[in-house]
Amino acid sequence: MTRSLVICLLLFVATAALFSPARRHEFINYDDAHYLNDPHVRAGLTAEGIRWAFTTFEFANFHPLTWIALMIETELFGPDDSAGHHLVSVLLHATNVVLVFAFLLLLTRRRAVSAIVAALFAVHPLRVQSVAWASELKGLLSAAFFFAALIAYVRYIRATSARRAWLPYALALLAFGLSLLSKPAAVTLPAVLMLIDAYADRISRATLRNVILEKVPFATMAAAFCVMTFVAQREGGAMSRGNYPRSLRLENAIWSYGRYLALTVWPRGLSVFYPYEGALPGTRIPIPAVAINAAVIVAISLLAWRLRRRAPGILIGWLWFVITLVPMIGLVQVGTQSMADRYTYLPHVGLLLSLVLGLSTFVSARRSLFVAGGIALVALAIRTSDELTYWQNDFTLFTHALEVTDHNHTARDCLALAYMNRGDYPKAIEEYRASIAIAPDVAPPYYDIGLCYEALGRIDEARRWYEQALAHDERHVEAHINLANVLLSEGAAEGAIRHYRRAIELRPDAFLAHYNLGLALEHQKHFTEATDQYAVAVDLQPDNAEARYSYGMALESSGRMDRAKEQFRAARDIAQKKHEDRLIEELNRRLSQSPATTRAASGDVVR
Repeated sequence: MTRSLVICLLLFVATAALFSPARRHEFINYDDAHYLNDPHVRAGLTAEGIRWAFTTFEFANFHPLTWIALMIETELFGPDDSAGHHLVSVLLHATNVVLVFAFLLLLTRRRAVSAIVAALFAVHPLRVQSVAWASELKGLLSAAFFFAALIAYVRYIRATSARRAWLPYALALLAFGLSLLSKPAAVTLPAVLMLIDAYADRISRATLRNVILEKVPFATMAAAFCVMTFVAQREGGAMSRGNYPRSLRLENAIWSYGRYLALTVWPRGLSVFYPYEGALPGTRIPIPAVAINAAVIVAISLLAWRLRRRAPGILIGWLWFVITLVPMIGLVQVGTQSMADRYTYLPHVGLLLSLVLGLSTFVSARRSLFVAGGIALVALAIRTSDELTYWQNDFTLFTHALEVTDHNHTARDCLALAYMNRGDYPKAIEEYRASIAIAPDVAPPYYDIGLCYEALGRIDEARRWYEQALAHDERHVEAHINLANVLLSEGAAEGAIRHYRRAIELRPDAFLAHYNLGLALEHQKHFTEATDQYAVAVDLQPDNAEARYSYGMALESSGRMDRAKEQFRAARDIAQKKHEDRLIEELNRRLSQSPATTRAASGDVVR
């Protein structure tokens, strides 16, 4: 026991030390801004935030525990402290490494094998994306509960009596539920439990029925989350972004299995995003390579099957790898990536277990096994240390992605956004144009070029790019709103109103569309309709002082003076909290004098 505790301590400290440079890294513009700038997250841990977390499909996902964890991090470190958020990820990964060791030790009762597998899992470069990317907290959190469920389940099957078995079984079910609430990728756990049963020799003709019945609560929970995730992805539009032919998805799945195997052995050329070869103009997945990958997968499967009696752990680990990758392998495509390093976080435990058990079976000299393991650990740790340097900021990360991949329009887009955030709009436009050259049918780069030209004051060009964005995707809400803003600034109120209304049809909770439509209607002297739009805007953002001010002005213009003053007072209270002195002065003036219709503090569209 003492030796195992020492190993746990060494694994935790070594893992945390290896990944500690991530604490000095910035957030990146690939999802981090969406997760960490969400108003509910930035507000910290609140009752309203918790309620929202359990009812939202925001970002095409249902993972309430992840949202709550981000709220807690914000409460502890603030919303903009990247060091605190990255530290949590580092410590959570180190904890997961210890959980992997504890689980394997319970299952195999082989301390050396368990320690080597856990160490390889800890330091492999494919872990970098999961740890260094703040947005992937969901994967780390889900894995922690996943491994906890496995530990509880092994304790359940090793219990000496029914009285002692019910608690670990209940804990396994609870941990599985928490894992699913963190990230639904854990749905494969029931299958992994069956593999554990097979390894523990619990499956026979006499016991098969009982073993299956034990899994019914787990399978039911997994099925429910599969349905919920499907709905979330569909409503969030994630599935439509990767609506590829079935044959292409199958080719990519086989191709990706092979690439994951290759990257396990030779982890070079890792990228934050891997383009979907075959889905972009002028690209295709190499069919000979797909055939070779399929042959390798079949050969490994047959070999593992033939060795099942001599070394059952090889087959169990291999099946673990194959099965746990299924939700992320792309047969049901979500998004536009072909594969992702983070998808190996759970599957790699099985693959590494199979590899180490295979070597320990056929390498008789124990010292040779330890020497080989030590060399591999050092080599992998060096590669991981190098890989971490690319995650320092947007420029290092996406420049590297462009160096190691071809046709990477997503990396171009993210690099362009980094230049936009720096204020280098000409360079951003150059990168967006390069992205369009790769994927000419993708709308967002056209819209983003419009933003750049608008920031440069070249409004005519901005309008043309917004129109091009809508030509490629008529459902692009932001393009409708920004085009309407430009049209309104040019005096084309009717055209602006038409685009604002379309934006609201597509997204009824679009605050900017409602607010700016209110301005456009007010300019057209349609005060009643303007009042209705401002009312919706205030409902959507009750703490927006400008919206309340505009709502009050429209009410005043409609002769509803008492309600107008209510909005002015509410706006003044909000403005005082936010120290918006110019608006406070105007609101005090409006509250102290007779009604007028002249605006002094507002009237411009909000962007």
